[in-house]
Amino acid sequence: MLGVSRGMSSMFANQALLERAMDWAERRLSAISDNIANISTPNYKRKDVAWVDELAKNDQRKFVGRRTDPRHFFIGRRPDWAIKPRPFVEATTTSRNDGNNVDLDTELANLQKTALYYQAITQMYSDHISRIRTVLRGAR
Repeated sequence: MLGVSRGMSSMFANQALLERAMDWAERRLSAISDNIANISTPNYKRKDVAWVDELAKNDQRKFVGRRTDPRHFFIGRRPDWAIKPRPFVEATTTSRNDGNNVDLDTELANLQKTALYYQAITQMYSDHISRIRTVLRGAR
């Protein structure tokens, strides 16, 4: 369920969540591109961007603190739109003798999966904007 802050309608919370999803996909595609470009670089450690995992962790939180001011921190479960993509470096593994841990097959699979995800999210965003336009035209 999408958490909505005080003063933010669910329509705009959905839009913010879709924007976060596109941001995550763009950042992850960039990280994957860096990984593929550095596949032959000794001691290079693969990069990735966590967001979906952060959403799953957030869903496990039961307590939700009440915010009376937008400047207050979130306590407990945060609205999904407020969770930001988090870049990280996978520094604990090494799959080759030169210290590099990039696996081309894994990166290509992640590239394809993330590209498909991005296409789906951009289509959902486009549909969302179309619905807003329809509502605004009807309000005239």
